[in-house]
Amino acid sequence: MTDSAPDPIAHEIWDMKYRLRGPDGRPLDRNIEDSWRRVAKALAAPEAEPQAWEKTFFEAMHGFKFMPAGRILAGAGSGRNVTLFNCFVMGTIPDDMSGIFAHLREAALTLQQGGGIGYDFSSLRPKGAPVAGVGADASGPLSFMEVWDAMCRTIMSAGSRRGAMMGTLRCDHPDIEDFVTAKSMPGRLTNFNLSVLVTEAFMQAVREDASWELSFAGTTYRVVSARALWDRILHSTYDSSEPGVIFIDRINQRNNLAYCETIAATNPCGEQPLPPYGACLLGSINLASLVRDGFTAKARLDEAELERLTRIAVRMLDNAIEVSRFPLEAQRQEAQAKRRIGLGVTGLGDALILCGLVYGEGKAVEATERWMGLLRRAAYLASADLAAEKGAFPLFDRDKFLAGETLRTLDQDLRTAIAEKGLRNGLLTSIAPTGTISLLADNLSSGLEPVFAFEYTRQVTQPDGSRHAESVQDHAYRLFRARFGAARRLSCRGVSRRGFSRRALRGREGGFAGVFGGLAVDFFLGQAPGFLGGALLVLDGAALGLLPGKDQGALAGFALGRGQIAQGLRLAGIEAFQRLEARGAGFGHLTGLARLEGALALDLDLHGLAAAVAEALTDLTGFNRLLQLQLLGAAKAQRSLAFGFLGRAHDFKRSLPARSGR
Repeated sequence: MTDSAPDPIAHEIWDMKYRLRGPDGRPLDRNIEDSWRRVAKALAAPEAEPQAWEKTFFEAMHGFKFMPAGRILAGAGSGRNVTLFNCFVMGTIPDDMSGIFAHLREAALTLQQGGGIGYDFSSLRPKGAPVAGVGADASGPLSFMEVWDAMCRTIMSAGSRRGAMMGTLRCDHPDIEDFVTAKSMPGRLTNFNLSVLVTEAFMQAVREDASWELSFAGTTYRVVSARALWDRILHSTYDSSEPGVIFIDRINQRNNLAYCETIAATNPCGEQPLPPYGACLLGSINLASLVRDGFTAKARLDEAELERLTRIAVRMLDNAIEVSRFPLEAQRQEAQAKRRIGLGVTGLGDALILCGLVYGEGKAVEATERWMGLLRRAAYLASADLAAEKGAFPLFDRDKFLAGETLRTLDQDLRTAIAEKGLRNGLLTSIAPTGTISLLADNLSSGLEPVFAFEYTRQVTQPDGSRHAESVQDHAYRLFRARFGAARRLSCRGVSRRGFSRRALRGREGGFAGVFGGLAVDFFLGQAPGFLGGALLVLDGAALGLLPGKDQGALAGFALGRGQIAQGLRLAGIEAFQRLEARGAGFGHLTGLARLEGALALDLDLHGLAAAVAEALTDLTGFNRLLQLQLLGAAKAQRSLAFGFLGRAHDFKRSLPARSGR
């Protein structure tokens, strides 16, 4: 596998997941360049001059600069009956036995070809509801989700890919309380991510402490307290990292295609809200590969190359729509009518390290804002030019499209270009988890997440389901060591340079992921509105000297949402909080009302936590106010509050007397 970095796991990932083999198992791709050539040739086929574009597409992938998602890398040019689309949302499930199992079959066919799927189970009657004509009561949506879960366990998708599903349920469905706590039982619904479809009416009821009707098909089954239901969601997320929340009204308001579709679910990772039978393919630009003069005072990202690669990537992904197979005809029709693509980035954390910027701090946020803005602008311009060359997506309606809430935020010259030329793709940008393809590219930092550890051991799942451990190094860290040797310390890592404990650093990195998650939503709303809602609070007892107990290294974080950043927040925040409670660190439980305001804002009133810490500090005016963080798209408000608090707490640490026994 030439052109790959020397990390052994990169070769293993390529060999196991993306290397084309014949029916007898004999490798047909000799190296990664052969894989790129295969993909480039397949994606250039729809062009009038395929040979010229094949060379351009190969060059874009060479060196891992642009990385099509795994379904494209594994399937393009293979001749196999597989899809090139990663993301699907299935059709609306009819509330009858025949329709339910017809949709189970559709789900199985889609998973078999390698697609991850999302389902809204809100259309199924609640448990105990009468079933006319058979003299029985309904078993409810959760029982049928278990059927889906069992089906998914039996299917190993194309390319040694495990099946993955998203299940959603409306916040007013009579079975919502059981749905919220469904995964509190170990081993239940393990192939599902779960998300509650939260409406604006529900959040208004939470704010007003009003009652909330749980109803189905015009029948109200019972009335609950909106705040009590919201608290149940929060506690379940705290206990088991499920469910997430999807602000479904906000998603539909910000959707570019709101005039011709209604969304009720997302793909398994949550970055793709899609309508019934919606499909979207993915690709990511490797920001780390675009850094010039890394680890020097001249380090910078090549912005001209970013714009050039973006235009090529849009064309490649658009062509993938043409050459892809689809498990279902309805999926083909939906994809070709709207021509969704999901172009994003990976390697942000490593790119910041190479540029000497600290993930989450001011200059890093400014750089990320600029890079994301350039990508979005180049993507829309490229799609407009493709529309002039090949035609706009079939459901393009100029006036309705440009009237959309998100489209009104574009620069005027972009709006003018769209008005004059149309747009080839209804939606263009998305941040995907990129876990496996980032490993393929020498263990890049995934998506827009920070570097969580420079070296660690990873459990790699084999085709037979077994696992084995692999030691891996972060891409930027390996480059640094290769250049400067083992003696020199890499100080510009993806967190603050303050002397936090290792445990606290992990939690703080998760918090910074939330900051950049809010930023990503701002720039990628056209593709993934409501991609996450979250909040963070990062405290370090070892550095600040605030907490009693043997283990002074303490942190707390809390997050709600969907997608890889929300998952990172859960791991870094919720699990760390559980460790604190187990060790009697003195934080107590999160209390008070958490109010989610729209797809981009989460306001946490941490009264119980504020009181506990304020007691330790004895006299801290306005402390509770500092603990209230607002996630607002551009991520500026929460950044200033979070760092303002950390700075003030650090100052207080200096004034406190040293604790005995430290």
